[in-house]
Amino acid sequence: MSDLNALIESWKRSLADLSNEQADELEDHLRSEIDALKTRGELTAVEAFAVAAMRVGRPTQLAAEFDHADAARAWSLRLRWMVLGFLACMLLNAVVVVANMAVGMTLVVRGVSTPIVIMLRILSLSAIIMVVITAWQLWLRRRAGSVADVRPPRWLLSPLALMIGLMTLPWVDAMEKVVLGVVQAKALSVHELGRLSVTTSITDFVLPFTAPLILFIAATTLDRRHNPRRVRSEG
Repeated sequence: MSDLNALIESWKRSLADLSNEQADELEDHLRSEIDALKTRGELTAVEAFAVAAMRVGRPTQLAAEFDHADAARAWSLRLRWMVLGFLACMLLNAVVVVANMAVGMTLVVRGVSTPIVIMLRILSLSAIIMVVITAWQLWLRRRAGSVADVRPPRWLLSPLALMIGLMTLPWVDAMEKVVLGVVQAKALSVHELGRLSVTTSITDFVLPFTAPLILFIAATTLDRRHNPRRVRSEG
């Protein structure tokens, strides 16, 4: 029985896009299906769970059905995903800024000419995009079709979690600037600081697009991987 409860709890966690009430309603329906299958005496508890889960429906299908029935909640969820995407972009961009600044400082200290520093800093951004997207593609291949059913924990999209993220983000950005400023002041001369500032002013045109581009490519490749018919029709 404990194994069955563990399976049900795992299945219920995949319904993160639904409210607690909706998830509880579906759990009751699932347990009723399992009990009905077990009373026939032909299936074990695990087998009855597998059949009942198929009858109830995939998490993505269930979420779509509830969204169609409750449009207001669907839009609320979409907007929260947008806020979460914004936070992810900003945090990822902060990491990219630090990495790119480290590349620039290393090149300036070694006496590389300013045009070459600019070119290599921009190329490093392209390399970061390629590495992250390649890792994402390899992860998708390993996960195969199970990616479509993966759901984040419920608390991640809760109003409290998103509010804390939005309130914390400006402090993270300020701390990043302070730390980078201190490191640059200690590691570089005035002349080197001037050269680094020039290269940074150019690469700053590219930096804001790096994190959103990574997330955009990841999102579109995930959609195409799990909609093969759509890809064939587009081709």
